[in-house]
Amino acid sequence: MEYCEPSQTIIREQHYLDQLSPEYNILLVASSSLGKLHTEETKLKISNSLKGRLLTEEVKEKMSLSRTGKIFSVKTKKILSELRKGKASPFLGKKHSEETRIKMSEGIGSKVEVFNKDTLETKIYPSNTKAAEALNCSENTIRYYLKLNKPYKSKYFFKKIGRV
Repeated sequence: MEYCEPSQTIIREQHYLDQLSPEYNILLVASSSLGKLHTEETKLKISNSLKGRLLTEEVKEKMSLSRTGKIFSVKTKKILSELRKGKASPFLGKKHSEETRIKMSEGIGSKVEVFNKDTLETKIYPSNTKAAEALNCSENTIRYYLKLNKPYKSKYFFKKIGRV
């Protein structure tokens, strides 16, 4: 037994784990549960205790950032694919709100600037589709006139802004 300051306990524990390599201690890092295998009963208890727990926006953001840019190995992708087979999508039967659809559109595509030479007004739409709806034409028409760089109906000029 060794006496030490409370702030040094983890450091000292790690020292003895490294030095003695105890055969009954399955954890290799002091104060870490890395390598510990929980029983099915323990897993169920942990799961039940976390159900219904509300997370703050800050916690959700941190969780999201921790997964951002994570690249899975081919083996992991295969395992995840197998786990999902035969299961319905959690989004099945649900629809995105109009606000969410606009945000997704903005994130994926590029905005379209429409200049009306008669009224000298400029309006920005989040996508070709939204511009087409506003002008009562097809999305193909918007794409065509963007490429042509000529006015649609002799008065609307289109310009892509953002990603192209």
